[in-house]
Amino acid sequence: NQVKVSEVRIGRGAECEISLQWDGMSRTHAVIEGVGQPSTFVNSEGGKIFTSFRIRDCGSSNGVFVNQVKVSEVRIGRGAECEISLQWDGMSRTHAVIEGVGQPSTFVNSEGGKIFTSFRIRDCGSSNGVFVNQVKVSE
Repeated sequence: NQVKVSEVRIGRGAECEISLQWDGMSRTHAVIEGVGQPSTFVNSEGGKIFTSFRIRDCGSSNGVFVNQVKVSEVRIGRGAECEISLQWDGMSRTHAVIEGVGQPSTFVNSEGGKIFTSFRIRDCGSSNGVFVNQVKVSE
């Protein structure tokens, strides 16, 4: 199966690809959109991701935060401790970490949210591995 999306919706609504059931979360709270041309990312589900992203608030009441804390790292996996929860059969409990590298380039809200221009992805000992451009990577 190939998964092709141009945006990922975040919110508490059932239609959102990333569902977060927090009191301050709107039904469709924000959208992560790819910017520019996609590079290829292949995992057991298939699919493509972009090398650049922007997050867009969809008119939420409370703004865009990660647990009301400034972060430089976001964990991805099936576990409750992960900021991005992906419930795929091939996903480990904590599958990978995407980390901002270097100094953040932009402050995006009054609370000091940060966007980095460079990222690295680190495998957290997942069962199936992390692949970028069809190449298995550890970091």
